Amino acid sequence: MKNQILLSLLAAGVLLAGCSKSENEGGEGPVPGQPVAIRLSSGIGDASKAGSKAPVTAEDPATVQIEGWENSEAETYAGASTWQSTASVKVLTPEEIEADETANDITLSPVQYYNADEKIKTYIKGWYPAAKSANGKVTFSAAADPDKGYVYAGDGTDDVLLSNEVSGGKKEAEQISEALVFDHVTTQLVFKVKKGEGLAAGTKIKTIKLKGGKIPGGIDLSSGTVTFTAPTEDDGKLDTKAEVAEITTEATQAGVALMVEETSDNDALTLFIETTTDDGTTVAATYDNVKIKPSTGTGFKKGTAYSIEMTFKQSGIVLEANITPWTEATGEGEVI
Repeated sequence: MKNQILLSLLAAGVLLAGCSKSENEGGEGPVPGQPVAIRLSSGIGDASKAGSKAPVTAEDPATVQIEGWENSEAETYAGASTWQSTASVKVLTPEEIEADETANDITLSPVQYYNADEKIKTYIKGWYPAAKSANGKVTFSAAADPDKGYVYAGDGTDDVLLSNEVSGGKKEAEQISEALVFDHVTTQLVFKVKKGEGLAAGTKIKTIKLKGGKIPGGIDLSSGTVTFTAPTEDDGKLDTKAEVAEITTEATQAGVALMVEETSDNDALTLFIETTTDDGTTVAATYDNVKIKPSTGTGFKKGTAYSIEMTFKQSGIVLEANITPWTEATGEGEVI
């Protein structure tokens, strides 16, 4: 399994705060007749490709939403969750995991417990950003109040993650041992600019906007699918917020990475691009409906980061789309 993020607790203090009140003082395990705390770990499919471009990183931790449903049968996730918690997490390196066998343990905040009835199991899913679910639906909104528990930009810069299901019950043999594994649900586009033959000295990049890209609008937990919607602002274009800067012979990232719905159509995504003269304000050239596509296969795939390199020549733009970790491959294209 590729393109998965390993999550851990931000601080040892959280681990201490989350100790189960079902353990005895010696820590030997559950005390008969006492509630049993739910303990979770998070997993990774391929540590060498672990979310290197995601906002959930070792340097920039985030908070995931984790919720549980109690049922005596298989859970359909159509109704309200039994409990709602969060966990502060970050990406771990393979070295950190090897150095600490409990490094991938996470603790729910608040701590949650298995149902006292041994016939009832707890079914758990997690996602990011940490919006609370309602009757099996998670809705992301750029207008959400941060005090409600999460922040969602809604401008194509959000790395939305969704985990697998884990389940278990109070009996020691049935307690959850499987890890929560969080997957990227979008494709990622990183834009780079480079000076080519004949480009006027001092030419600067001014604008790079993506057309046709859809952003995550929510999650249907019953089907385990993410819903996507077209942006409403700027006629549906997503702005990379590129700063006006000179285009040099060295390929340089322009603006922020955009994360959008995967495509199965090589004509689905296009760019609107503007360059300026060396004064930084006078428009030198405008390029519209510039198509981007991978060099192999059809469409841009979820869990994959594509580096779109644009070489500006006096007669047009030459594009190359190279896939970088999350996964690896190459891509190319040409626009005159």
